[in-house]
Amino acid sequence: DESEEADAIASQVKALRDAGVPGASIAVLVRTNRQTRPLEGAFIRAGFTFRIIGAPSFWARYQTQAVTSYLKVLVGTATADDLTTALGTPSRFLGKAVAGQAAAISPSDPFRGLTAARISRRQKANMDEFIAVISKWRKEVGKTPVIDIVRGITEDSGVAAWLRDQAEEDNQTPETNGDGNIAIVEDVALSGAEFGDDLAAFIAWVTEQENITAKASDLRDENEDDAVTVLSVHRSKGLEWPVVFIAGMSEGLMPHALSKTSQEVEEERRMAYVAMTRAEDALFVSSTSLYAGKVAGVSPFIVEAGLLSEEDVEEVTVF
Repeated sequence: DESEEADAIASQVKALRDAGVPGASIAVLVRTNRQTRPLEGAFIRAGFTFRIIGAPSFWARYQTQAVTSYLKVLVGTATADDLTTALGTPSRFLGKAVAGQAAAISPSDPFRGLTAARISRRQKANMDEFIAVISKWRKEVGKTPVIDIVRGITEDSGVAAWLRDQAEEDNQTPETNGDGNIAIVEDVALSGAEFGDDLAAFIAWVTEQENITAKASDLRDENEDDAVTVLSVHRSKGLEWPVVFIAGMSEGLMPHALSKTSQEVEEERRMAYVAMTRAEDALFVSSTSLYAGKVAGVSPFIVEAGLLSEEDVEEVTVF
């Protein structure tokens, strides 16, 4: 899957770095920003400096924190900032001031202070709706699997609809973005699957990931001259590196699952060509047999480019 692929890329990059290849000579290209999440984790574990162009850390992304803020409210570990994020996503005209009042009333669990917060009559309907959603899902904590709580709370709260309205890709608009950033919900949900119905344990783990991300700022350095660069194929146009890795050369990613017409597939083919020609000396291409829990296969563009024959595809190692 994508995690194993990321670990394999990190291992190869580290071997190149240890052999004396400068980090600035290496680029890792991805089709979607979502692919940067496992790569970031693998690179942090490998311990080399890198920079991701155009995509913040997964657990530091506002969209991710919008999801996790609700989960923190559910288990009673939310701070005033967490409550502010939950109240404001999607917008309910209940912001920082209301969350601050609630935290002052009930410091250990700001949610419990909401009923005593001073709000206008116009805000009351939104407040009542928010309290009802949280109260409903608080009853499920410890009984319902984390993966189902994540999916359920995001749908009931409106976060899922808010994420669907956002464009994931640089070249997409709200009209052509498919499901936008809704994949973030599934990424969080799948991360919580192994915790069973222990939402508190999952939130403790999420907090640890947020702390790791913060501490890893010395590895993820946008200004480091010798950092390995991770960026989307779109952003790589016109640039070249001695060594290039292309992650996710799989059906569903390249060509992208949203590419339905022959014209759209041709555009994907052109993008694959752009990616492959970014390499001056060495090109590494990888594919996954599973991506986001769905079956994937080797991209036909690999065969079309002559990197593999159709017979070789049957024997190639996929992650």
